Amino acid sequence: MSVEGEVRRFRKDLKKAKTLSAEHIAGHLPPFSCVRCARCCRGAFGDNTVTVFPGEIRAIMAATGLGWLDVAEPEEAGDEDRYGNRHAFEWALRKRPDGDCIFLEDGRCAIYDVRPFICRTYPFYLEDGRLGHGECDGLRSNEEIERPVAQAMARDLIDR
Repeated sequence: MSVEGEVRRFRKDLKKAKTLSAEHIAGHLPPFSCVRCARCCRGAFGDNTVTVFPGEIRAIMAATGLGWLDVAEPEEAGDEDRYGNRHAFEWALRKRPDGDCIFLEDGRCAIYDVRPFICRTYPFYLEDGRLGHGECDGLRSNEEIERPVAQAMARDLIDR
């Protein structure tokens, strides 16, 4: 897709996200409780690519003292200009050679307080304004998400 096409798509997605109701989304979140298995952070269990926004990268840099390229790398699919320069529209947290997130330490997130939107909202996502979810053992829980937590997650989903 061309640069212009990507920008148009992003603008359309943003416009749609601004019309969503956090209350509505929060009311439709299924029972969920994180079981702290860290499977979502491990490369051995599938694609664990964590797409991050520049503000999220800066927050991680401030919390860790790491540089931009120590924290993130351009997503695989980038555009090249006529001079061979690669332009990234999306950034992803770096991974270790085994595919695990570089911030996974002893089965825990080392940047939990500044973790990206995608980590805060996992396993849920919005697609075309509809709530969906990925595979996660926490969805087997019968534990309802507390209302304030569900509302915060819904706002984060919309912001994401």
